[in-house]
Order: sequence, then structure tokens, then C-alpha cells
Amino acid sequence: MRPIYIFALSMGLVAGCGSPEPEAEAVATASDAPLVGASSCNEDVFAPLVGRSLDVLDTIEIPEKTRVIAPGAIVTTEYLPQRLNVEHNDRGAITKAWCG
Repeated sequence: MRPIYIFALSMGLVAGCGSPEPEAEAVATASDAPLVGASSCNEDVFAPLVGRSLDVLDTIEIPEKTRVIAPGAIVTTEYLPQRLNVEHNDRGAITKAWCG
């Protein structure tokens, strides 16, 4: 029984010797990110749209083939890499933006 206690105690000491966790870095919210558009679809460029109002699409350059998808809408599944898809909720906030 004694070896079990020694093992458990040593594991507790080893676990406490780890390096301290790094401080959490501030995460930019969607409203903090600068908006830039593009004439072709690039998910990295359009990712900051999430959380913003649909009205923002009128203020930036977006691909000619852009599809705005309402909640519960039925959409085709063909993949068009140059097309930007923008989903929004019933309050008009963008919930997802992706190419395809």
C-alpha cells in the first residue's frame, strides 16, 4: 500500500512542476477587424464578416458570384470556388462566410 501513496505523491509533485500557462492573448472581435474585400473568393479575406450585419456587404468589394443564404434556405450543392457564400441569421447578422 505504501508504494501507491509514494507514486501518487510523486505524480502530484511532477504535475506541479510544469511550465506556467501563457497568459491569454486578446482576441479581436469581428467588429474590431478591418474590412477589406476582394473580387475573387478567399476565405481568409471574408472571415471577419462573421458577426457583422449584412449591410456590410454593400461597403466592401465582393466577388461577382456571391450568394446570400437566409436561415432555412435550400441551396444547391455544386462547388464553385470563385463564389462567396454568406449565411445569416434571422436578425441579419452574418453567421458564416465561405467559398464554394
